[in-house]
Amino acid sequence: MFKTELKTIEPGLFSTSDYRRPGVPIAQASNFLPLTAALYEPLWRKRSLSIITLGAFSVEQELELMLEWINPQPNQVILDAACSAGLYARTILAKHNQVTIHAVDFSLPFLRKANQYAQRDKVSPVLIQADVSHRFDPAVATPRTNLLES
Repeated sequence: MFKTELKTIEPGLFSTSDYRRPGVPIAQASNFLPLTAALYEPLWRKRSLSIITLGAFSVEQELELMLEWINPQPNQVILDAACSAGLYARTILAKHNQVTIHAVDFSLPFLRKANQYAQRDKVSPVLIQADVSHRFDPAVATPRTNLLES
């Protein structure tokens, strides 16, 4: 799925062999802080849609729709681009453990948190540190590959 080889950076985490931390706007630079990764899902992600929609739409409803829309099939490969702490990947694998999920983000603190959550939830996404803006090779994707951006 990627144009370069993957290397192990620590147990459960991989990186593209040519990964370099991208330059990002200052607001996005906080994604490289462990504190941001630690607080993101429990304090923001789980509540964000309810806040934005004034309670009309919850993250639970979002996850149900996501599962319905992608309709995971056995042996399917799914790319979760910009996965943050891996909420989509974990949700899919909890209900469809015969798929492979490549959960990709450029933030190592977020991928470390995704790895912790995945171990807690007893699921195994392939967690990859990469910049998906120019690394994804559509020629390698199969017709049943779904692309997610969480």
